[in-house]
Amino acid sequence: MADLTDYHVVDGVDDVLAVQYNRIIDSTVRGELSNIESLTANKTLTDADFALQIFTPTAARDVTLPAIVAANHPFYIVNASATYALTVKNADGTTIGTVAVSSSGSFASDGVTWHSFGGVAKPSTAGNVLTSNGSAWTSASLTGAAGYMRNGYISPTVTSNNLTVAIKTLAGTDPSATNPVVVRIGNVDRIITSALSVTKNAGTNWAGSGSAGLATKEADYFVYVGYNTSDGVTLGFSRIPFADIYSDFSTTSTNEKYGAISNISNAAANDTYMNIGRFAATLSAGAGYTWTVPAYTSSNLIQRPIFVTRSLSYSPALTNLTIGNGTISGSYILNNNYCSINMALTFGSTTSIAGSLYLSQIPFTEETGYIFNNIVYLNDSGTAAMDGLLVSYTSSNTKELSAKTSSGAYVGIALLSSTVPFTWTTNDRILISDGYYKLA
Repeated sequence: MADLTDYHVVDGVDDVLAVQYNRIIDSTVRGELSNIESLTANKTLTDADFALQIFTPTAARDVTLPAIVAANHPFYIVNASATYALTVKNADGTTIGTVAVSSSGSFASDGVTWHSFGGVAKPSTAGNVLTSNGSAWTSASLTGAAGYMRNGYISPTVTSNNLTVAIKTLAGTDPSATNPVVVRIGNVDRIITSALSVTKNAGTNWAGSGSAGLATKEADYFVYVGYNTSDGVTLGFSRIPFADIYSDFSTTSTNEKYGAISNISNAAANDTYMNIGRFAATLSAGAGYTWTVPAYTSSNLIQRPIFVTRSLSYSPALTNLTIGNGTISGSYILNNNYCSINMALTFGSTTSIAGSLYLSQIPFTEETGYIFNNIVYLNDSGTAAMDGLLVSYTSSNTKELSAKTSSGAYVGIALLSSTVPFTWTTNDRILISDGYYKLA
């Protein structure tokens, strides 16, 4: 077995100041200057032994340091055993300290006595690192705030029209015991050590995304991780960003609050779920309900907790309206559990109104009894825009488009077709600006 003297040089032959070189070598902790040994008995070290000693004791063992001399070099002792501790002693047999299982300790001489600089346990949880508070080293997490992943990212893909959302490591592989992903769920770091994904096949109107107002329109979906002791870490996605527990999701596949979760075998209402990001995808119309995803950028695939969508398009609908050769368009933004909408209706020569207009198609269901009260702009035959309201009636939750007449009363737009100055003709417009309501 090699020792330090094998690396010493001689004055005037190998080096002018060999003694200085040899002292540096004697205290160096380098890979080739280490001893890795299974301890089947107690161990006594000498000053010729390497500074780095890595031991795996087969039972509780003593490690005795050299007798005190002026030129003792320090020792760094690693206990690689997960079962047995090492007791470090002076040459006279007195105990200096203990190197616990899966930890290490530093020992240095001042020429009078050996001093222990204590031991540091290796991180107890995958994904943890060692941090110092100025007086001691501790094992701590790098995960950060709730919902943030370490060494992981969200990967949405489509194969054969089916959507899969997976967690991958930064190397692009599935998590494993040797390359885990760590995410904080609530107040606990959870470790993902195997493949984790959720797949929703084509053929279902998932979360209502294939409905008349949303089909073929790109939507934003929020990604969640959850945990329970039976299922472990679970992965899911939903159209809503504000879920905190499992019961915040709907279990009905076509419901707008549906949570597509990887494993609900043992799900409980109060299981904690954390929003960890957002991605874009599109569900087609009709019975096929096929998935597609765009080319992802940092705008449509977000790798952090986020609670608001982009401005997204949808197809609004109004009762008692025949669009004909007119046009209608809409957009919305979901912010937590509130939705704002914009709508533009431009009359064509064959556009007609057969009664009071009601906004019958919105991106999310409005909470019953919540007043949907927002500005409507009316532009009739090139006259200046007139103000109006979009009023939600609490009894039926319908949303009637109304306008203010010269007497100050609000009446349905249909009634205005025979009331000066409202005579709807080509290029007249009805605009809803930043309509705002609370989700049911």
